[in-house]
Amino acid sequence: MSSYFTKNIGAMVLLPVATVLILAGCVPNNTSSDANNLEQSIRVSGTGTTYAIPDVLSFTLVITREGDTVAPLKVAVDEVTANVLATLSQANIDKDDIRSYAVQAQPLYDYSDDRSKPRIRGYAVTRSIEVTMRDPSAYDQVLDQSLATGVSAIQSANYRVSDPSKYYAEALQLAIDDARGKAEILAASGDVTLGKIIRISEHSSAPQPAFRMESMRAASADVSMPGQSDIQAQIEVVFQIN
Repeated sequence: MSSYFTKNIGAMVLLPVATVLILAGCVPNNTSSDANNLEQSIRVSGTGTTYAIPDVLSFTLVITREGDTVAPLKVAVDEVTANVLATLSQANIDKDDIRSYAVQAQPLYDYSDDRSKPRIRGYAVTRSIEVTMRDPSAYDQVLDQSLATGVSAIQSANYRVSDPSKYYAEALQLAIDDARGKAEILAASGDVTLGKIIRISEHSSAPQPAFRMESMRAASADVSMPGQSDIQAQIEVVFQIN
C-alpha cells in the first residue's frame, strides 16, 4: 500500500510558508490554494478487480481438399461450404457473424528424391470461414456438426466479453472504495477527519481482457467452458483532511 500523509503543525511551519507567499505575490491565488490543500492531505492508491465471464466466441473453420487437379477440388470445397453455412444457419448464427473467404489453391511438392528438383504431386484447395457466436453454449454442438459436414480443422477459438467497459466501470468503483478505506485508516491514526477528494488519477489502461481457454470433460460428452478474466482498475486519490 503506497500512501502519503501530511499536515502542517504549529507556527514554525506556517510562518515560513506565509513568508514565501508574501515574496511570491505574483503567483495566482489558486496555485497557493492548491498547494495548501495538498499539504493538508492524504494520498492513497486504490485497486479494484472484477471478474468477467465471456459471452462471445470466435473461431475459424478450415475446409481443405487435396487431389490431382484444382477444379474438382474446388467443387468439393464449395459443397462442404454450403453444408457448413446451412449448419451455422440452423444454429441461429447471424449472417453478419459469418465471413467466408475465397478459395485458395497451392501446389503440393514431392521432396522424396534429393537428386532432382521437387515435383508437383498434386494440389490443396482451402477455404476458411470465420464465425462469431453470441451464444457460446452451443459451440460443442456446432463443432460436432461442422466436422460431420467435412470441415478439416477448427482454429483460433477465442472467448471475449461483448461489453468489457461495464466490468471496468465496476472495477473503478471498487478501486475508489479501496482508496477511501485506506484513507480513513490513515486519518484515524493521525487524529484528523477525512474531507473531500482533491485529486484523482487513473493508472490503469482500458480493459482488454484475455480469457483462459479451459476444457472440461463431462460424463456424457466433451464440454468447452470459458475461464474467467480479471479486469483490474488502479487509481490514486488525494483526500483533503480537516
